[in-house]
Amino acid sequence: MTAYHPSVRIAVPAAPLAPVLALAALLAAGDPAPARANGVNTHVWISFHAIDHLPDGELKRLLSDPALAPMIVNGSIFPDGGYAVQHDFGEAAHWGPFHAALVRWMQAELPTPYARGAARPYVAFLMGVASHGMADQIFDSTFMEAARGYDAAGWSDTLLDGFDTATDVLLVAATGVDYRGTEPWLPAGALPGVFTEVGITVDDGTLLDAQSAMHTFILAYGAVNGRDPAAVARYRDQYPWAAARLMDPHEPGSPPCEAEVVAAYWLTLWDRLHGVDPLENQIIATYPPAGSDGHPTDHTRVEAQVVVVFGRGIADGVADKLRITDVTGKAYGFTARPFYREANAVAIRPTEDWAADETLTVELLPGIATVDGATYDQGWSFDFSTRPASGPRDPMSDPTPHPGEPWTAPPEGAGCDGGCDAGGGAGLGVALAALLARRRRRR
Repeated sequence: MTAYHPSVRIAVPAAPLAPVLALAALLAAGDPAPARANGVNTHVWISFHAIDHLPDGELKRLLSDPALAPMIVNGSIFPDGGYAVQHDFGEAAHWGPFHAALVRWMQAELPTPYARGAARPYVAFLMGVASHGMADQIFDSTFMEAARGYDAAGWSDTLLDGFDTATDVLLVAATGVDYRGTEPWLPAGALPGVFTEVGITVDDGTLLDAQSAMHTFILAYGAVNGRDPAAVARYRDQYPWAAARLMDPHEPGSPPCEAEVVAAYWLTLWDRLHGVDPLENQIIATYPPAGSDGHPTDHTRVEAQVVVVFGRGIADGVADKLRITDVTGKAYGFTARPFYREANAVAIRPTEDWAADETLTVELLPGIATVDGATYDQGWSFDFSTRPASGPRDPMSDPTPHPGEPWTAPPEGAGCDGGCDAGGGAGLGVALAALLARRRRRR
């Protein structure tokens, strides 16, 4: 796992007391609330773990910079802040249309190259936000769906007994991570306009209130209870199946598995930030992996499903663009839909058992529509097998990995002012000063 060193803290005004007290009362009461998939300590852990899955290059060097760790932390917890203050911005921040709007803002407002200078903290924040949304849909569609059955006896949707809270505490216990002490940070002045693009009205004050609450209560709850043996034992007893598999890299949708898909999604956003969107961004992960064996045949099991993760959110109607057959030509019945509205992950659930000892082909036909109005005009297919597993396997993988990444050379004779690969606190200050100067020139 990439080390986290909170060496730079950029403070924002403290949240007003009333929203913070309201959230404290909610936590104390344990009022019912819908499950939110991963907890926020888990989200941050996934983001830092995803860095290890990136190919060597500018994006990996940027996100590995300890000076930018606070922006990754803040981006990774940001989407759930809307739930903390009961505002719609949280739901919107999970999904691709918001990520795309933030990319467009960065393209319009920030100087290039994005790997150096003023853009770097904004890139780190964007990738944290994108990590959160992608991780949730992978976790929910696979690991959490399985746990709903295996851990049904102890299942709860009450806030402090819910699956997201429990697994967050269990991850802290397993890894020892502690992100407390990171100051809240948001790209001040940018986000209200970005949210307006996706139909959400919110002001900076509300966003700062929410971010402060996330740090003060939600992040801290997992960190404190993950160090309390009694709390850890209680959650382990409540969700025994999940507790035993949470950190297993071979379990579909576990946090280590999520991190690999997050890294693939980051590369699509890095491409789009640079104005390119190659074919390898169309499909960024599948479960099961292309060419794998050992897939369950019993269609009533969650693990028998097929999940295809696209580089963009997928519109309804995708089932009409899919076909699954075996080598005999038999076509299988299934249902298929984006797991959530605007999600990238399409869950394909068989309505009959897969044949045993058989190779199956999933065909994606041209014409799959995305939520941002694009259409994939390139068909694609992959195979998997129900033959006995030949050994442990990576549960999800990118079938079309990037051969490289966009790269912009520094100006001739330029040094590393403003941050080349690892600008420290001073470099970040220079970058922000340069951004302010650029904005003054525009006025």
